[in-house]
Amino acid sequence: MDTNDIATPGARPLPPRRADGVKALLADERATILDRCTRCGKCFEVCPMTPYAAALAGADAPAVAGGVYDIVGGEPGTPQALAWTMTCTKSGVCDRHCPEGISPRMMLRLARITVLGGLGQAPQVPVKEDPDYFAKVHAFARLQLPDDERLAWTVAPRAKPQSRSDGDRS
Repeated sequence: MDTNDIATPGARPLPPRRADGVKALLADERATILDRCTRCGKCFEVCPMTPYAAALAGADAPAVAGGVYDIVGGEPGTPQALAWTMTCTKSGVCDRHCPEGISPRMMLRLARITVLGGLGQAPQVPVKEDPDYFAKVHAFARLQLPDDERLAWTVAPRAKPQSRSDGDRS
């Protein structure tokens, strides 16, 4: 794998020394996970996000964890493993419950990088691509909006309460 394998479209590749460090970190984490994970599913059982993914309703915890393990090992993901990988918000709750002392959060990060095609392989899930994403983030950050305006721009609007006429008071 060369440095460009981990770059997003339109992004500058990492300098070789830094890219090698990232690749080494990912390889070390992958090796630790594949060596120590027993696929028990404790991480899945405590994940606060699983109730929000319909594909995970009634899922077998060891099977889903095993599917994520397989993704990290370079195998295709099962539909439930892909669903959990894409549902994870990296809360870290799972890390405290792993009986093997590994980081399921890192396992899910590696799985997500893999299924999105971030390591040079074909993506296993649809990938939203916006070549201007980082330019937009930087431009927005430079605006230095006051808190009330920043919240107005970044928080999803809630449905406005319907105003009641004076005669509708209950």
